[in-house]
Amino acid sequence: MSHTADDDNPVAVVGMACRFPQARNYTQFWRNLRAGVNSIREIPHSRWEPRRYYSEDAAEPAKSISKWCGLLDDIDSFDARFFGISAREAKSMDPQQRLLLEETVHCIEDSGIPLARLQTDKTGVYIGAMAMDYLLESTAPDVATDSYACLGNYDCILANRLSHYFGFYGPSLSVGAACASSLVSIEQARLALQTGRIDYAVVGGVSLNYHPWKYIAFSKSRMLSPEGQCKTFDLNADGYVPGEGVGVLLLQGLEAARRENNHIHGVILAAAVEHGGKGDSITSPSVESQQRLISGTLRSADIDPEAITYVEAHGTGTSLGDPIEMTALNRTFKQWTDKQNYCYLGSVKTNIGHLEAAAGVAGLIKVLLMMQHRRIVPTLNISRINPILPLENSPFRLASRCEPWHSDDDDGCLRAGVSSFGFGGTIAHCVVQSPPATHPPAPSTELDLAEPHPTELYPTEPYPTEPYPTEPDPTPYPFMLSAKSAASLRKILERWADTGDEYAVATASWRAVCATLATGRQHHTCRWGCYVDGFAGLKANLEKLFATGEPWATQVADTWGLYIAPGEWDTSRDIADRLQRDAGLQQSWQQLAQQLAASPWFEATDQLFANSRVRTFIINYLYLSTLMERGFSPQVIAGGGASLWEVITLAGLVKPIDALAVLLGYKAVDAIRPEAPLRPFHDPVSGTIVPTQRFDETYLNALFDGLSLADDAWDTYLEEARELQKVQYTFKSFLNEWRGALNTRAIDLEALLEADALP
Repeated sequence: MSHTADDDNPVAVVGMACRFPQARNYTQFWRNLRAGVNSIREIPHSRWEPRRYYSEDAAEPAKSISKWCGLLDDIDSFDARFFGISAREAKSMDPQQRLLLEETVHCIEDSGIPLARLQTDKTGVYIGAMAMDYLLESTAPDVATDSYACLGNYDCILANRLSHYFGFYGPSLSVGAACASSLVSIEQARLALQTGRIDYAVVGGVSLNYHPWKYIAFSKSRMLSPEGQCKTFDLNADGYVPGEGVGVLLLQGLEAARRENNHIHGVILAAAVEHGGKGDSITSPSVESQQRLISGTLRSADIDPEAITYVEAHGTGTSLGDPIEMTALNRTFKQWTDKQNYCYLGSVKTNIGHLEAAAGVAGLIKVLLMMQHRRIVPTLNISRINPILPLENSPFRLASRCEPWHSDDDDGCLRAGVSSFGFGGTIAHCVVQSPPATHPPAPSTELDLAEPHPTELYPTEPYPTEPYPTEPDPTPYPFMLSAKSAASLRKILERWADTGDEYAVATASWRAVCATLATGRQHHTCRWGCYVDGFAGLKANLEKLFATGEPWATQVADTWGLYIAPGEWDTSRDIADRLQRDAGLQQSWQQLAQQLAASPWFEATDQLFANSRVRTFIINYLYLSTLMERGFSPQVIAGGGASLWEVITLAGLVKPIDALAVLLGYKAVDAIRPEAPLRPFHDPVSGTIVPTQRFDETYLNALFDGLSLADDAWDTYLEEARELQKVQYTFKSFLNEWRGALNTRAIDLEALLEADALP
């Protein structure tokens, strides 16, 4: 049985982001997995006091037998201003909300799909949640409760805040299914995508640990390892160690993703969720229920188990759970195959701990990374295999080292299963496949939305990832970065300067990177860009930028601006070299040369390049006008000092031949009659943006005075306003906003509300 793209509309993972112990993004996570890094460490005093709550005696009251965790760093660091959240509200927010906001930004940017597209189409949000540590902290007797406390702690807000901030209109649900939560969220999103209820889905899970309550309770239940390690499948497995993390995926129907040529990390062929039913206890796993679940998922995916060559087990490292899970897998696969030891078995919990609500998405991200790199990574902490595990003569073998992952199928695709089981009895399993062999297509010659590419840049601290390899493309393209503050933008530029060489080795597609930055990112108000043909050129621009100390960014009001920095091109050879390398520049130069030839001022164009200022003007004008002809449409053009002539020329106020005539002394400035601007530009004198059309004060007053309402309508509105301002706090705040505007019209708000009629 092999799966095709036409079966039941599989779901593609088109965006991915995560933050796991010792890994701020999925590139670092992959490096840790490949190297077999164990990220467990002792809990610091900043979370809870181990000396107070830890004891080696499990029977000691109010004590935990574990003081270890897979920890995230800097969970208290949050750029609230980036998300438009006040410091007061941010203080009351569960850090899980903050992590989800940050990683959802990264996930959307990783996808290369413009946020506006996700807002226009129907995008659902499904987030797995379990931990309530911040609620416990917030309800302590010495903590004051404010108006943001509920918004900061109810688990529904974990999903709802994402929908609100990003402007998504699809379903918005936080899913509570204990340790199966994030995989259940993925299954719910998959169903909504397949039935057409939504076009995209943001899915994932999050988990943090900063209160001893859970540690104490699970210690009494003998669930936690007294040695602080998940020893999955090992003879000495004695419980699990909690971990922290957040993983976010962007899902889309496979056919739609391929039609739109979106980057595909992997394909979810099938997923299923069940409950174990009545057993010995609510926390006891069941061989029969797990076998039924996995068998049903394989049938739904129409996959022969021999095509599954890796299973990411739930594998917590408990003496009860691991043998039951292994038995269920063994019985399931042996229904269809007698093939032995062909399917690898592993668990990410040995690396980062058990992320509980985020465990399923962590396992899935691990599998997607292994598929991308086509390598199996080792499962840690196995010194002696548990003898009661039915591994001998089974289809399975433990993943004990980093080694190549091959596919024997004709299509070359890798396929895997991922399990996630909740301690309340909810169980989930999904079948995943590597991207279709036809992805990605060969690069085209046009710069458009056709080839978005993940670069996983953080808003303030970017980390370029190892991208999907593509063919080299030496054509120059616009490289654009933005942030919400100059300080954040400078951090991004510094990170690109530091990592450019490493990233250049990992990718051959400069075009893909530029396409993603230009068309697949939300553009913030502080921006910088350059027009170069590769990473070497980018690095040279950045080195010059930092060395000269020139103004390097422009801040505009939510628009893409073109900032022209002062500078010079050294020789006419610079121009000749660039004209020879770029057909677009050649065409722009030919058009300008024809205008110069028709003018009485310019007899020999070669003499133009003898003047350094004229030389700089020409090359800047050619580059930027060519850029705009290729589709870049700046909403404002800015510059100052020596670059002002380029600004007013590109904005359409002055023709290029007139600007050259002034620069060469053939014309006086006052001999030029400026025209109405074709594009908005930043006026450095007034500090305002001059639009293509301007409305003066007289026009605005006439417009205001032209508004009319019947007297009885005014009376009705005034009466309603008087009633509302007595009882509605929100309406009072609106009145305060209106007061200033009304004062400019000589209208006293309080007198208006108290009067019997309009003045």
